[in-house]
Amino acid sequence: THADLTQLAPAQLDDELRRPAAVLRATTLVYPGGAYNAYVKQRARVYYQAARTVSRGFERLPPPDPWQLKTYNFTRRNFTAIKANAAALTAWLANRWLIETYHLVVDGETSHTHSVSLRDFTAHLRFLSRLPIAVQTIDQVLAPKV
Repeated sequence: THADLTQLAPAQLDDELRRPAAVLRATTLVYPGGAYNAYVKQRARVYYQAARTVSRGFERLPPPDPWQLKTYNFTRRNFTAIKANAAALTAWLANRWLIETYHLVVDGETSHTHSVSLRDFTAHLRFLSRLPIAVQTIDQVLAPKV
């Protein structure tokens, strides 16, 4: 529902966290609107193996706090293939984990704030495919190694 988790009563918060975990079998959480606090993180730990914030940055592996993961949230305001490529290259050279977030990839013109162009996104994916890195979901990265 994209509710501000910090403003919910404890029972509402647990319901808001529990439902996606149960219905969608979600194992990771994105704090809606980036809103979280110590109590929300504590309750998120009950249902999820990790949670992503809207704080910009790279992560270490393993991350120091899986319920407060940093990300690069790309939108039409800040995304070009060159910028995304630079972030990926910087993460690779620094031996860091880059979590990229996209809300909407569009082919053509749009005024949607959270969109990025398919052309630039495809160019970025081509660049990533040339780096000796693994492109994985948060769930895959944090899965126990056998």
